[in-house]
Amino acid sequence: MEDDRANTRHIVLLCMGISLVWFLSGLVLYVSTGWSVFQWMGVSVSYVVPILFGVGVFAASIQQILSYWSIRNNQYGAISFAKIAQSSVNGVAQIGLASTLTKTGVGLVTGDVLGRIAGATNLFVRFMKQEGFSWQRGKLRLLMKKYRRFPLLGMPSLVLNNLALQLPTLLFVVFFRSY
Repeated sequence: MEDDRANTRHIVLLCMGISLVWFLSGLVLYVSTGWSVFQWMGVSVSYVVPILFGVGVFAASIQQILSYWSIRNNQYGAISFAKIAQSSVNGVAQIGLASTLTKTGVGLVTGDVLGRIAGATNLFVRFMKQEGFSWQRGKLRLLMKKYRRFPLLGMPSLVLNNLALQLPTLLFVVFFRSY
């Protein structure tokens, strides 16, 4: 575990930057080519559903990164509050959007995404208040070199974790969409 608080802040910012790059890469791929996981599965969905899923995965990754940061700082209450915010917004949005966006499954996905954004935003605000947003390029390069093997070791579990988080919503959209 990294002892230097400034290094920890830089690692968290680096992880969020990597998540942003992945999200934007997927968005550009989808918008420019139309390819999505849904197409790969042979499922016809509304144009906006893959975009919402990308936003949801991005928000989930930010929430996971900041949850690890909160655990490191013994801020378990912050994690609980973020989960409560996520669940509350998710439930209210899905119920509220159920009658308006039922034909394409967009209401379900939108509620899920809004919940994830609420949880991630809650932790992000706490992080920014406590840590701020200052960074140094040299320190980032040093940390990238020091921890270059970490993504190779951590990526498989993170991909499976994100898949497990998104799978229920994906299955509901696939099996309960209107024709």
